[in-house]
Amino acid sequence: MPTESVPGSTGPRQRLLLYLALVVLPVLSYAPGLTSPRTYYDDPLYMDRIEYTMPGLDGLWSLWAGTRAWHGNFLEYFPLRDTVYWLIFQGWEKVTLPYHLASLLFHIVATVLVFKLVETVARSFWVGGAAGLLFAVHPIHIESVVWIAGLKDPMYTAFMLGSLLMYCHYLDHRKPGHYAGSLLLLVGALLCKSMAISTPLIMLAMERGSNRPSPWKGTIARLVGPGLISALFLGQFLLIGKLNFISSVPHQTTWVAHWVLTSWAQVAYVRQAIFPASFRLIYCFTPAESLSDPRFIAGVAMLAGVAALAWFWRRHPLRLFCLATYFACLLPVANLLPFPAVMADRYLYAASVGVCFLFALLLDAARPRLKNTVVALAVVALALTTASRSYVWQDEEGLWAEADEDPACLTDPEFPAAQAHFLRYFTVKDPQTKLAALDRLLLTKGPTGDSHGLQCEGLLTGARLLKAAGRHDEAERRAQLAVKPCIRHPKLWETVLTVTLHRNPAVAEVAARKWSRLEPSPQTNLLRVLTRLEVKDDPALRDEAAAIVAKSPELTCQTLHDWSLGLDPKLMEAVAAAQAACR
Repeated sequence: MPTESVPGSTGPRQRLLLYLALVVLPVLSYAPGLTSPRTYYDDPLYMDRIEYTMPGLDGLWSLWAGTRAWHGNFLEYFPLRDTVYWLIFQGWEKVTLPYHLASLLFHIVATVLVFKLVETVARSFWVGGAAGLLFAVHPIHIESVVWIAGLKDPMYTAFMLGSLLMYCHYLDHRKPGHYAGSLLLLVGALLCKSMAISTPLIMLAMERGSNRPSPWKGTIARLVGPGLISALFLGQFLLIGKLNFISSVPHQTTWVAHWVLTSWAQVAYVRQAIFPASFRLIYCFTPAESLSDPRFIAGVAMLAGVAALAWFWRRHPLRLFCLATYFACLLPVANLLPFPAVMADRYLYAASVGVCFLFALLLDAARPRLKNTVVALAVVALALTTASRSYVWQDEEGLWAEADEDPACLTDPEFPAAQAHFLRYFTVKDPQTKLAALDRLLLTKGPTGDSHGLQCEGLLTGARLLKAAGRHDEAERRAQLAVKPCIRHPKLWETVLTVTLHRNPAVAEVAARKWSRLEPSPQTNLLRVLTRLEVKDDPALRDEAAAIVAKSPELTCQTLHDWSLGLDPKLMEAVAAAQAACR
């Protein structure tokens, strides 16, 4: 945003104190989350990557070559972000603290860059400092900073802000090095997260937001480089999605429901960016039937209000720049085209720069004492909220309880809703709560009719859990419910065998036979023979069982021991020869 003026002058002591605050405040606010354990929600996906365990630099090369992504085995190709994970794993493996510190470090870098960018664009040390302080402790960043899998948000935002700052310097000084640096940092941002594709739009807003914008011809010429880079990365992102068989359909399968929910999501985004009302891992939405839904009307009204505000501010280019930055950062996940998630707090990480900038800009018109007091109170309130919420991240069961117990998650047919119920199972200790979460999963039907495979897992896990609780009849009924939807799932027959073993020998024998066909192994073959023996004692089956054990004792003796537990003493003689092979 070129201009003849220069950033407001300030003493070195003021600047030093501000930098100190921009570092210390995030540390204090997010410190409670630094001891958080890893969550089941995607953290293992990034901490257990097979590339990290490869000897030497082979794993790092595989990350940059995109071996798994281009072979359809991993959805994302963000090698710069993965390099950070790789470096941490080499030194600390799965210790969580270094991962949290890395996210916090990039958040601090992004915070400092918010100050530098806003100060340069607004030509005001106070506006830049206020925006940076608000960004530093904004509670909407909790998910991105404290969640190990959220590292890509502060990373890509830091690179994107650096790219914008260099572009701004280029507009001011026309030095080719600044332009080249801007392009290089944009590439770095896109190697961390694809949401950085909106950067050229922010550059366009920066160009046209000046009081004396340059001719369109020059603007377009300068944006060719960033535009081509973003287009190339968008293309590779879409291609990898296709290779991984990721296809998006309208939310809740109809375009009417899609537009209702995405319109309401924009209202929720604005609320979360200004004054966060909730902090959930997953947001659920009740189904929509028509465009007369109040949520759709509210979304359209909000967008109309923004358009009216933009018209009212047409002579205030900095305010328009703030609005443009906010909406440009959200554009990749605004669901103009179907996207796997309706909304998430982490999508607001970069967009909140525009909100913090606008708040500081509007407040700058007030008297010095008043504006300083308001900013101080806002920073303290936000920091306390962030610190208390960061502490909650140490209780993953509580995080999933918020989503699992949300009434909307019982009617939301989307995959994230089903995922909330399923993953809570792994984080609770009370058997009844586990079963309740799994039962909720069964009520949540995804676009494919089975919650993307989670329904089978829920039924089978519930059956095993009921068996462990001694509720055998309920366990058998739960397993029977899984037969039709999970007929080709090997775990189905393993579960049926588990819940019917020694209770219903005929059913157990059928399950063992089908399991051994789907997953042939010494263990499943032995179970096939043993369950058949329980149905009909045959000398040939006794010999076959003994032969299987004798051939692979290291694999089958434990299976034989487990099967023999609770066995009728009259049947022990039938497996005596097999047991002898284990001695």
